[in-house]
Amino acid sequence: MDKKNTRLEVYKLIEIGKTSKEIAEELKISLRTAQTYIKEHRNIQTQNANKTQDARENKKRKEIAKAKIITGASIKEATAEVGIGIDVGLKLSSRENLQQSQREFLQSLRAGEIERIKQNKLDRLHLNTRFKDSLYKCGASKQMQEMLLLNEKTEQEILELSRLERLERFEFDKEIYTNKLKIDVLEKIKTMTDEELKHLIEYMESKAQS
Repeated sequence: MDKKNTRLEVYKLIEIGKTSKEIAEELKISLRTAQTYIKEHRNIQTQNANKTQDARENKKRKEIAKAKIITGASIKEATAEVGIGIDVGLKLSSRENLQQSQREFLQSLRAGEIERIKQNKLDRLHLNTRFKDSLYKCGASKQMQEMLLLNEKTEQEILELSRLERLERFEFDKEIYTNKLKIDVLEKIKTMTDEELKHLIEYMESKAQS
């Protein structure tokens, strides 16, 4: 990986909250190199962009803006945060197809996080199972066992409320609601008289034609 690509990859990992140690391990670079880019990233953003005409620094600002866009920021947000014009950001995004890069990055990040969450659930389940077995063997009280079950439920609620699962949960709940609504309608139809059914059919046909 060349220096330019390394800088961009480090900037991207900074934007999603990785530590210097995590960055070094993930990119297989030295901890010192990771810390140098982190310091560079921080310093450039704290400096006033209007006070410098340095070409190298402006190039780094663009790299930071690029990293921000790829990791989920809008062009407006990214350019405002690094102190470059939105027109510069628009040209950069168009030239390097950053919107597509953003979609690919977020999809990859999402897939990785889902796997991490699944593994976390499996690990917790394994630990809780061992803990329960130990409690039963040592004759733990019913109250202690109930507390363990409550703890398991709380952990699952926390995991299920993760940012990555909210959309899936919403779609699942929506499907349940839709199915329940269908059942309720069918049950209602069963109790309707022939005259009521006739009016309902006429109403539905009129709506379909409008």
